[in-house]
Amino acid sequence: MEVVIAITVGAMVMGILSVALSLSIKAWERSRKPFKTEIYDLMDLLSTQLVFLNTSPITYRSGTGPLFIGRKNEIFFATNFSPMGRSMNCPVIVHYRFDEEKHSVSYRQMVMPGTVPEGSTLVDDFINTQKESEALMTVSSVAAFSFKYFDQESGQAIEIWGKPGSFPVKILVEARLSEGQEVVTRSSYPNLFGVSSQAAPSSQPSSQPSPQRGKK
Repeated sequence: MEVVIAITVGAMVMGILSVALSLSIKAWERSRKPFKTEIYDLMDLLSTQLVFLNTSPITYRSGTGPLFIGRKNEIFFATNFSPMGRSMNCPVIVHYRFDEEKHSVSYRQMVMPGTVPEGSTLVDDFINTQKESEALMTVSSVAAFSFKYFDQESGQAIEIWGKPGSFPVKILVEARLSEGQEVVTRSSYPNLFGVSSQAAPSSQPSSQPSPQRGKK
């Protein structure tokens, strides 16, 4: 009888411990899920915005042309889609940036007004002034986040897009949640609706000083 009682009590204790362990594992998984959901949502938003890429000329850097600045850890471009939905009239300037020191990815945006006066520095100020308080979304605890740009002519991946007035044929985004874990990837194809993505040479924005007049 004593052996039966001991076995019964032991089985009850093991049952309680197994339930507690199961609940602990599920709680840990739930604590990790919000982060994964945030990084997935952020990358999905980026892909959608690239589909609705805006190719209209925009005044910036003392010039006028389609806006697209692509670097390894950040990207600027104009789109017709924001987290609030699609905009048909005013383009939205967006900025994604990975902070290697803080291990975080931030998202900022600025809705362009209907008319921009000539010589306005509105876009330049948005590009050059990067305040953390302006971020609409920030995903923390990101080990790595990078962009790769594919040229239609060469088909090779590059880390910096240096062709003002044109856009990559494909953009690959890679995010590593933490060291030793999975890598999340997204392949985005800008301007899927076939709108011309080439700017006229005279309207390409440039950070270089204009040539002096009178020289041949």
